[in-house]
Amino acid sequence: MKRISVITFALAIAVLISGVAHSVDRWDNTITVSPNVLVPGYINDRLTVHTNIMASDVVKSSLYLEVDGQGRIEPLLTYTDSTGHIAAKFDFETVYSYAVPPCAVIVMYGTFTNGEDFSGEDIVDVK
Repeated sequence: MKRISVITFALAIAVLISGVAHSVDRWDNTITVSPNVLVPGYINDRLTVHTNIMASDVVKSSLYLEVDGQGRIEPLLTYTDSTGHIAAKFDFETVYSYAVPPCAVIVMYGTFTNGEDFSGEDIVDVK
């Protein structure tokens, strides 16, 4: 009987932890910057930011970037990627002009359709 109670308790804890982890993931707004290394003379003139935020939840016109706390860089283009998440393209040279080697913190800010603000950040290498 004790063995069943221990197993039941362990399963209950596992379910509780997975539920907490899921709720944290749901509200953890992250971005991925591409390229993840900024170098002068980059062959593409765009820097792309992908998110884990559903595009339908975002006011597209609210998006902008800051690099190391500097600038308010507006996107050249916002779009919905193949997974339904919001993505945006920014002018590479503008982003690079704010970046200081050896690395830069890039933060994208925006507003959800319900009026709440959000942000997500990524750290990229700078050459």
